[in-house]
Amino acid sequence: MTRTRHPNRIRTSLFYILTEGEKTEPNYFQSSMFRNDRTFPKINPGKCPGNDANGLKQWAESIMKTDFVKGDRIWIVLDKDENDLQKLHNLKEWCEENDVGLAFSNPCFELWLLIHFNYVDSSMNKEDLIAKLTQNLREQYDKSKDYSHIFSEKIETAVRNARTLREHNGQSGKRCNQNPFTNIDMLIADLMKFLKESV
Repeated sequence: MTRTRHPNRIRTSLFYILTEGEKTEPNYFQSSMFRNDRTFPKINPGKCPGNDANGLKQWAESIMKTDFVKGDRIWIVLDKDENDLQKLHNLKEWCEENDVGLAFSNPCFELWLLIHFNYVDSSMNKEDLIAKLTQNLREQYDKSKDYSHIFSEKIETAVRNARTLREHNGQSGKRCNQNPFTNIDMLIADLMKFLKESV
């Protein structure tokens, strides 16, 4: 896909994060952990055409056609949850072809939150993750609540645990099938580099 760039438009480069979730992921990425004096991530601008892999792809395409300028970055944040495996594989290939980041978690984003506390490599469902998060937070996990004050102190642990998990599972192209799996740390690394360069 050819991106429509607007070379005469003068503005600070933007880091777009398009999320499937409407509460948990935006709360996490809008926290003070991910901003500097000049910029911060642009989370979910506009409206997603559909709350699945295809909808997120269309959303990214729309931004690339209308608002994208040189230096911008786009990442899609997606869960396995109920998403069809073929759609996930198609999205992965499209992202690779169009230099769009894909931050994927199986079974869901709460895995990324959990590994802020400890390493896990056993297959689990969303209910298991919620129970373990509740235990670690020492209060009932609420997806609409902002826990950034807790997670910000443990982000290095999460990054390390995500990398270890991928090494444990191997870097095969079957990550859509791997449970547990997350590569949110790769988004974090790209975002932190972007923020550092934009100072």
